[in-house]
Amino acid sequence: MPAIIKLTHLTRLAIDSGHKGFFLLYPVMNFKKTDAYKTVHYDKVAMAWQYIFGAQFHFGYFTKPRMSLEEATLALNDALLDLGKPDKDSHILDVGCGIGSPAFYINEKFGCSVVGISTSSIGVELANATAQKKNLRGQVRFLVADGTDNQLPADRFDIVWLMESSHTMKNKHRLFEACFRTLKPGGQLLLGDVMSHTGFTLSCHFRCLCQWGSRHVIGLIKMKKTFGPGWSESFHFYTNVLRKTGYQNIIVKDVGEYVGPTFACWKKNAAVYEKEIRQFFTKRQLNDFLFSTELLEDWYRSGVMRYGLICADKPC
Repeated sequence: MPAIIKLTHLTRLAIDSGHKGFFLLYPVMNFKKTDAYKTVHYDKVAMAWQYIFGAQFHFGYFTKPRMSLEEATLALNDALLDLGKPDKDSHILDVGCGIGSPAFYINEKFGCSVVGISTSSIGVELANATAQKKNLRGQVRFLVADGTDNQLPADRFDIVWLMESSHTMKNKHRLFEACFRTLKPGGQLLLGDVMSHTGFTLSCHFRCLCQWGSRHVIGLIKMKKTFGPGWSESFHFYTNVLRKTGYQNIIVKDVGEYVGPTFACWKKNAAVYEKEIRQFFTKRQLNDFLFSTELLEDWYRSGVMRYGLICADKPC
C-alpha cells in the first residue's frame, strides 16, 4: 500500500468544497479563470492520486521486466537526473512539485537543497508536513507560487526541475523565461513530460477521430475533467521555445517506449485501492479516470503521444 500523507481538518474541508460543473466553461475560459480552475482541481484530487499514481505523482520508466510502479517512477527521476549535473552543493528549484516526493528523492540522493513550488496549497501543505516529519525543513521547503511568475530571486538556482508540470501551464514562453531568470549562469533546466511528434493540431485530432470515432471526443472531455487543463506540445515546439528564450545545448530524448506500462499500473491501483479512492472520488469520477487512461494508452500505442526528457543550459 502506498504511503499516504494525511490532511488536516481544514485541508479536508478545502477539498470537500471544490467547485462542481466548472468544466463546462472550459472552452470559453480566459487564462486566469482556467488557472484558477487548475488550482482547485489539483487541490481536490491530490489525496486520491496518491493511491493511483504512487508517491512520485508521475509516469514510470520501465527498463526491466516486472518492475513495480514505485521502482519505475524512481527510475524516471534517475533518467532525468542523469542528463544534468546535480551534486551536494546544488540549489534546485522544483516547479510543480506535487506533494514533494521527487524533491525528497533528489535531496536524499545528493544531499542538496531543494525548493518546491506549486499553485496547489494542498500539495504544498502535504509536502511541508513531510519535510517537517523528515526533519528536512532547513534543506527542503515548499511554497505556493506560480511557475510562470515565481517571484523568486534571479540567478539563484543551479537546476530547475520540471517533472510533468510543464504541460499544465499554457504559456510555455513565460514558464521558461521565469525558469531562465532564476537559474544561475551555467545552470540547467531538466524537464520530463508527455509530448508528441507533431503536437495536437486539428489534423492530428482528425486522424484520431478517424481511428477512434466518438470515443476520442468523449475521451478528451473526460480527460480534462480527470487530469485538469493541459497543453501538451511537440518535441519541436519545446526545442524552439527554449532556444528563443536563450537556452543552449538543448538535449531532447524520446523515451516513450519505456513509459507505456505505467497505464496498466494505474488501472491496477485503481482496482486494488478503489475503497480508499472512493473517499475522494465518486464512482463516476473513477470511471472517467479509467476511460481517460484507456485513451491515453491508445495514444501511446499508436504513436500519437510520446514522452520526452529535456536538458537545456543557461549560458555562462
